[in-house]
Amino acid sequence: HSAGASRDESLVIDRLRGALPPDTRGRAGDLWSKLIEKAGVLIPVGGGATRASICAQLAQDGFTLGPAPSFWRDIAAIDRESERALGDLICHTSGLRLHRRDAYDQLRSALRDSRFLQIDGEPGSGKSALLKGLIEENRHNGPGFLLKDTRIHGGGWSSHAHVLGVSTDIEALLLEIGCAGEPVFFIDGIDKIVEPAVQLTVNDVLRAIAHREHLSSWRVVVTVREQNLKHLETWLDPDALKKLPIETIAVGPLDDNEIAIVAERFPRLRPLLNQAGAADLVLRRPFFLDALLRLTGASNTSLPATEVELLKLWWELGGSDRAAFAPAQHRRWRTLPVHRARYESSRPNRWMSLGPQGFFETMSSATRWCLLMTSTRSGRCVNS
Repeated sequence: HSAGASRDESLVIDRLRGALPPDTRGRAGDLWSKLIEKAGVLIPVGGGATRASICAQLAQDGFTLGPAPSFWRDIAAIDRESERALGDLICHTSGLRLHRRDAYDQLRSALRDSRFLQIDGEPGSGKSALLKGLIEENRHNGPGFLLKDTRIHGGGWSSHAHVLGVSTDIEALLLEIGCAGEPVFFIDGIDKIVEPAVQLTVNDVLRAIAHREHLSSWRVVVTVREQNLKHLETWLDPDALKKLPIETIAVGPLDDNEIAIVAERFPRLRPLLNQAGAADLVLRRPFFLDALLRLTGASNTSLPATEVELLKLWWELGGSDRAAFAPAQHRRWRTLPVHRARYESSRPNRWMSLGPQGFFETMSSATRWCLLMTSTRSGRCVNS
């Protein structure tokens, strides 16, 4: 090599250092050699390459490139929106964060081999908290990409991107996000997405991940309520799902060790947490446990110690101070006549007198929780 050629080569290698993450910049010389090798294969046959194909090939060779400067602003916008959505996910119980290590390790292990991982469980079982832990860990290595059911704009990716002010080219954007960090697409509450326009936005992203070879390193992680697993199959793109086989990890209630931690922090709850029955069943779900603690201000003196105190508190305050529970106050008064008839008459309860909407709203709210406990203790059945 001439002195000029050596100087030019040194300049190129120096430029390549800027394209590599800080911990691998010492491999810039190896990267240059790999690029020369690939050029030697392409030139004789008149082949060509794109940034996407080169990035994919280099990733297989162990090289991770940073994102293109033209996408820095877009990636920052996606990361900011993801951070806002992340703020909606509650991962603690009145300040007590339970590190559900077994469930978390199971998720991390499954994520290594699965391209579509769904975290399922009963309502309030802590699915979103586990998802938040995964996202927080991923964001240590780069930007995150999270969509939450309440924060997705309908009309396809182009409409959603327009609102955020980012590229409408979802394939190019995914490629650059993957170059900047972990290539994982998170969706919280995917089963709550019922509007066709919003479903279209989600499917646009899933199709790109499923069908583009240069995005084959991308994985998808979603949370879904157990009873709605079949519903997803009615609208998720079937061709995308064929390329992204689903693996399911079930999240159960708090185990005995986790309950012991809660009881140590809130000792007045210990009798309720340790007994078998409906109260124990519900309080082992982090969402409902947190709702109870919010209602009482997490004060040990005001926490219920018996089922009677618990039912009285839940009935009077409607289940939670969160906005989602506001309609429970109205439903409570609508169901009072039915409750009264239940204990004052030997006739079957006429729940259908509430009307279809009132009945199903009631059974899916905090009132359902109260009915579960009273039915369990009394041995009575709710008849239609």
